[in-house]
Amino acid sequence: MLMWVLPTFFYALLAPTFMQNFIDQLLPVAEKCAETHNLNVFEITLRSEKSGKVLRVNLDGNVTLEQCADISRGISEWIDSQPEDTIPYANYTLEVSSLGLDRPLRTVKDFTSQMGRLCSIQTKTKDETGRKRYKGKITAVTDSDLTIFTKEENKSFTLPLKDIAKANVEIELE
Repeated sequence: MLMWVLPTFFYALLAPTFMQNFIDQLLPVAEKCAETHNLNVFEITLRSEKSGKVLRVNLDGNVTLEQCADISRGISEWIDSQPEDTIPYANYTLEVSSLGLDRPLRTVKDFTSQMGRLCSIQTKTKDETGRKRYKGKITAVTDSDLTIFTKEENKSFTLPLKDIAKANVEIELE
């Protein structure tokens, strides 16, 4: 019998595609589970962490613990019904949770939903003064940019959405 032995690095090259295929198959299942609770799936990640492999499903909306548990059960049932060779890791932890108070912002819809809220934004490129970080309230959003008002400078900045590297809602303590 002829067997092919592939170098370890070859598997490392295939792994990201294999994991992405798994996530692509899981996404409609997770979305269907979330929709039963009027929630949306924000993102699904599968990564190695200190505690081991973690499959994380982040939900968007007014999420309760009971909803997370129910959605987790639905996802677990689907995963358990899949052939073993379609699941990237035999051992993993499934985490289903809300985005939290400091939720990330990525889309026009995300930014629009947080109008008037304190946000932290980091751009990919520096402006003419060398600045890349802004902390303030979103005052306007279009399909191509957003405007953020910074209290400390008492000034508004218009930032192209395509130049935003990272954005999060900030927790305001009053």
